[in-house]
Amino acid sequence: MPRARCIHDRHRAPYRVVLNDEEQYSIWWADRALPAGWHAEGGEGAREECLARITGIWTDLRPLSLRRLTVLAAGSEAGPDPHRRPIPMEERL
Repeated sequence: MPRARCIHDRHRAPYRVVLNDEEQYSIWWADRALPAGWHAEGGEGAREECLARITGIWTDLRPLSLRRLTVLAAGSEAGPDPHRRPIPMEERL
């Protein structure tokens, strides 16, 4: 039976930056399967490195659905949502 990780082991373990469909970021252990609804964002490393990456890229903490509603409520005067992630070509089809 594998030994349970102590808190100190978890901080040294490799992590990955993960993202859900609402464009909310988190970290997850790199050696574990991702929970449902989350996918790897691309960053991987020490816990603190992953948290620093999230701090640098996740500047608007509102969920995507709320950001979209805010833009719709503001009307066309607001222009495009500057926080909107470009939709990859394969997802547009």
